[in-house]
Amino acid sequence: MGSKEVYELEIKVDAPKKVVVDEKYEIVYTIKNQSKEPFPGGSIIIEMRWASIGQALVNSHLIRIEKLAPDEFFEPPPYEQIDEVSGMTYLSRPEHPQKGYFKADDGKLITLFLPNGNEIPPGQVIHTLRVKSVEEVSQVRANWIAAGSLIILIIIELVKWMFGIFG
Repeated sequence: MGSKEVYELEIKVDAPKKVVVDEKYEIVYTIKNQSKEPFPGGSIIIEMRWASIGQALVNSHLIRIEKLAPDEFFEPPPYEQIDEVSGMTYLSRPEHPQKGYFKADDGKLITLFLPNGNEIPPGQVIHTLRVKSVEEVSQVRANWIAAGSLIILIIIELVKWMFGIFG
């Protein structure tokens, strides 16, 4: 990897797959310099979008990356997030990044890769979260309680039946 025109960086997202509306969670990004030459520092943006709102709202995570030696890792401070709507939330590379981003401090471009080695093109989703409403969480709990109660009733009836036959 690595070339004279582009720095190749790997990005890993550590965030939950499921969260609840109005509950705080963290998103942690880990960046690795995959280039053969040192990375002089630079900036990228990861966008956060909510499918239930459409394109109306975008939250941008500006990630300022420090100087990195080849194969060195960098972890910026975590982003604390609270989602206010249920549905799917997407983290992605912007389709049309603002000017000055995805460039290193020396002016060379930055190409992002997933940990599996796949390049992340503009607009590509890199992580999804399922945001559940409080009602959905309560409904799941109620379903588990009902299922547990049904199993207990079945066991009681089986025991009564067994003692009726053998008693």
